[in-house]
Amino acid sequence: MPDILLFRHAATDMGDGPRRYIGHTEVPLSDEGRAQAAAWRPRLAGLAVARAYASPLARARETARLMLGQDDGAGGSGGCAGLPGTAGASGIPVTVLADLAEMDLGEWEGLSQAQVREARPDAYARRGREPWTFRPPGGECCADVAARGLRALSAMWRDCAGEGEGGCDAGRPCLADGAADHVHAPLVLAVTHAGLIRSVLCALGHAGRDELLTLPVRHLQCVRLRRHETGWGVISPDWQP
Repeated sequence: MPDILLFRHAATDMGDGPRRYIGHTEVPLSDEGRAQAAAWRPRLAGLAVARAYASPLARARETARLMLGQDDGAGGSGGCAGLPGTAGASGIPVTVLADLAEMDLGEWEGLSQAQVREARPDAYARRGREPWTFRPPGGECCADVAARGLRALSAMWRDCAGEGEGGCDAGRPCLADGAADHVHAPLVLAVTHAGLIRSVLCALGHAGRDELLTLPVRHLQCVRLRRHETGWGVISPDWQP
């Protein structure tokens, strides 16, 4: 059965201004980020990657395409949620999955942390104390993000395990480019965001709720997950091929 490789997107161009809440806010990849993503192409070429998925946000979609060898220089449309987008050089289409999106921060989107702290000091402090359950107005809490993150894991696993239409047989490599000689089970590539990764790790008992806002998840860090009879397990929180 397939393991899932859950990546954070590559580095973004945030500029030199104050730190802002950018959950669903679009921020482009930086030149450094594009290079980071492209550097993964030869590392993936020897693996049995069967499917590729990405958050609907452009920074995740572009990261996935660059990792698979497609550099359109613009980010492209990426397809609709739950539908395949453009195939990369590997021949694997990047499917956009809405449940992989970053946390929705509602009315706080685009505001600096200083602005929220000054305008809503009580809410700002409460989020620091209770990130698992606190929702900014119109936004999500970490528990919400964890629930849809786990839903996304199950949907991707079913698709690749053959329960979804066009599934990939377990144990059969699906990526050409050097993977034909491999006999290990297929892998699912998914590019998402730090907030979702932290929330999923917490839901799986691999991180504490007091770490939800501070657990380091660097750009292109990969969490390898495996499904067991009792649920999901973390094979490695910082996996390298």
